[in-house]
Amino acid sequence: MSTLQGFMYLLPYFLAALFPLWLGFFVRQRNRSPVGQTFFGLLFVQALWSLASLLEILAASLTCKVFFDDLQYLAVGLVAVLALSFAHRFEGSWFKAGVSDWKLLYIFPVATFLFAVSSPLHGLHRADAFIDSAVPFGELLYTFTLPMLLLLIPVYFMSLLGIFRLFLHALHSHGYRRMGALCAGLGLMLPLVGTVLTIARIRIHGRFESSSLWMVAGDLLIALGVFRFRMAGVLPAARQKIVENLSDPVIVIDQDGIVVDHNEAFSMVMGMPSQSFNRRPARDVFSARLSACQDLLYRTSSETELTLEAQGEEVSYSVRIFPVLRHENARIMVFRNITALKKAEQALRLLSFELEKTVEDRVLELEAEVKQRRRSEERLTELNSEMVNTRKEIMMTLADVVENRGQETARHVARVSEYCRVLGRASGLSDHEVELLANAASMHDIGKIGLPDSILNIQGDLTHDEVLIMRSHTRIGEEILRKSDDSLLVSASRIALEHHENWDGSGYPDGKKGLDISLDARITAVSDVFDSLAASRSYRRGWEIDTILKYFRTKRGILFDPVLVDILFANLDRLLAIADKYTDEPDEDLDELLEEAQ
Repeated sequence: MSTLQGFMYLLPYFLAALFPLWLGFFVRQRNRSPVGQTFFGLLFVQALWSLASLLEILAASLTCKVFFDDLQYLAVGLVAVLALSFAHRFEGSWFKAGVSDWKLLYIFPVATFLFAVSSPLHGLHRADAFIDSAVPFGELLYTFTLPMLLLLIPVYFMSLLGIFRLFLHALHSHGYRRMGALCAGLGLMLPLVGTVLTIARIRIHGRFESSSLWMVAGDLLIALGVFRFRMAGVLPAARQKIVENLSDPVIVIDQDGIVVDHNEAFSMVMGMPSQSFNRRPARDVFSARLSACQDLLYRTSSETELTLEAQGEEVSYSVRIFPVLRHENARIMVFRNITALKKAEQALRLLSFELEKTVEDRVLELEAEVKQRRRSEERLTELNSEMVNTRKEIMMTLADVVENRGQETARHVARVSEYCRVLGRASGLSDHEVELLANAASMHDIGKIGLPDSILNIQGDLTHDEVLIMRSHTRIGEEILRKSDDSLLVSASRIALEHHENWDGSGYPDGKKGLDISLDARITAVSDVFDSLAASRSYRRGWEIDTILKYFRTKRGILFDPVLVDILFANLDRLLAIADKYTDEPDEDLDELLEEAQ
């Protein structure tokens, strides 16, 4: 059996142990009468009985199960004594000799318990005791011996006597008293039904012994008898006392329309002594001062409002009329003073109007503020767009000036920028990051502005010192651009410094390798070399595309990021389309070229 199944199986027995205990404390708080206190004692002993039954179920060994079974014999006897005591209290009587007779009755439960506990000494109680493992948690089974049956006879006789007295009391009573006695008698009888089923070998919830479950149902019936019916005789007087002290006027009208009862508050509303309208038709009483209430006399249940003048002030009442239970033609009329409520409603209505006006004015102000803010945001967006475009134009123009100092053309800048755009998007960059990369890449050789023309215009091989001077353009470019916190210039500064670093660490100026090189610089390096190899210069012809691809395959993982080389091959058609679009034609207007590159 799983833990959940075991818990669900034991749940009724847990409830059977807790419910009488909870109900007992509830009874003790609500009913201090002798019958209530006796019922509390009965519930407390029943809780102990149920707890012993639960512990017997949980016990694993035969010895433990026998011990808790012995405790139940004591509980059975105590319940029998208290059941008989409860029956006496319920009918308003007691034992003839008083407490002495009551104490003598406890001899039977004590004798039964001692006989059960001493069974190992005399062996006259249980025969063939064993644990039935087919029942969840195991069940103690044995055969009752004749001596134990004889000891149980007076115990069950006391229970039956108590039940008989309650049923006899119900036979000689009427109304609520009869119903209360019947409920209490049935409540005491249900545990005996469980005992009979146990003797008859009938399983309840999988077990022969289920008295604790029957006690829960019995307790509910007894509680119904005590609280629902036993207190009925007290309620009319209590209600009368409450109604008489109400500040709200109350009047009772019988089925013939005659005023049969009222409280003092109603006399004050009428402004006349009670004798002037007692036993008079309600229609005549209302005609003098409460004519608005006459319409309610012809309805079974309704409500109206009226205003009366009292001591120079107007008093508002809400008047309700409804039938009396079991006397549908008789009615109760209740006047509730709602003067304060009316004044509060008027004040609330005025406050609501003022609040609505304030909210309306504030909404208009907010709408004006929102419109003004929206116009400001739109203008700010326009200015920001203009600044971005102006910045791009300045950078492209500056890049063109740099390139024109060397052997490259302005179209080289545009092609590298567009190549970076394609490779960046294919690398998974966002649209904003791609745009930033494309614009920043145009500044990759900005450092050449600090090199002498004699170095930039050399068409042959460079000497060692000339190479060092040429390589210094990376640091020069980084120093020019790093002085700004603008994201575009930060990216351009990083590209200017790192676009000649190689994947294997053989590049310059810092010998960075692999992923230590920023992605922007790695993309710019691939784009710059691809365009430089393909473009023709005055001192050499551009390479054929097959030769370029072979070069990139050879340098994949050496000079270039292998992933970017694969991306270049995958997007070759798009790169070639860009190269065709931005071919080197010296007669084309530079402004148009820069506009297309943006």
